[in-house]
Amino acid sequence: MVLNESDMAAWARCRARTVHTTDAFTDWIRRDVRPFFPHEFFVAAYGRITGNTFDVKVLIPVGCPPPLAEALERRALLHRYGMFSRWIVEREPILIHDRSTLNQLAPDERDDIETFNLLGLVVHGFVDRDSGLASYFCFARVPQPLYALHERKAWVMAATVHTNLTSVAARMTDPAASTLAIARSLRS
Repeated sequence: MVLNESDMAAWARCRARTVHTTDAFTDWIRRDVRPFFPHEFFVAAYGRITGNTFDVKVLIPVGCPPPLAEALERRALLHRYGMFSRWIVEREPILIHDRSTLNQLAPDERDDIETFNLLGLVVHGFVDRDSGLASYFCFARVPQPLYALHERKAWVMAATVHTNLTSVAARMTDPAASTLAIARSLRS
């Protein structure tokens, strides 16, 4: 799937901006990413993958409903989450179109999608195999039917999201800063 001229211009704006704080990351998602990849809300996690655990260092929900944001776990056991486990193995974007695609998920994931009305979900990420550091992100409530273009956009976003999350994490020097990153973005 090829990006059209409008998508290419929006993508150029996304790539042109590097951010260093959670506030700047939130602003980047709202101002630069949303025109390229329309969505109602976005969640990004950055951390280290060790065995079957994703130790989240930075978690930034943007426009996320407060009950969902509060429910997000800082330390996810990969084997509990079929979607995350599948992504880690396949490294392909996952699209949850409608109720018929829910069968590929674990019961807890299906419950979350039903409870928080998360259909129109696109998840992807980026893993640096040398360091074990990874970014995992999702666009939720994407307002149009999902198809190959959304997979392509998730692919092109992965490295840029990871770069910006790495930059945010690098400026957080103590564990309390990670908590601040989450709390500050919950107010958004």
